[in-house]
Amino acid sequence: GVGLAVLANPVALKEYGITAMEGGIFHIMNHAMYKGLLFLTAGALFFRTGTKNLDKMGGLAHSMKYTTIFFIIGAAAIAGLPPFNGFASKLLIYESVSNNPNISTYLLILYRYT
Repeated sequence: GVGLAVLANPVALKEYGITAMEGGIFHIMNHAMYKGLLFLTAGALFFRTGTKNLDKMGGLAHSMKYTTIFFIIGAAAIAGLPPFNGFASKLLIYESVSNNPNISTYLLILYRYT
């Protein structure tokens, strides 16, 4: 999430700095939007059921169709699937980092995602 946007900051000092900063800012904006969407769907579930117990929330996809659709969109966006903005912002950051010849950047990515 936001750690990926912070990763774009050291790269911004190199020749791909504009791409890295655009990707970082774009990722922070996207993260705020789809994380907000996921929290809104969680609030809608709590408001509808009155409980936080997941065992008592079975079968809500049929009765809360729009909430289900919005949750799937938010989950796909936060996972970075291609048709959503999460993919585009991560791609900008990965592109700028992969063009950076500094080995410490690669090690930072490897540490972050392992």
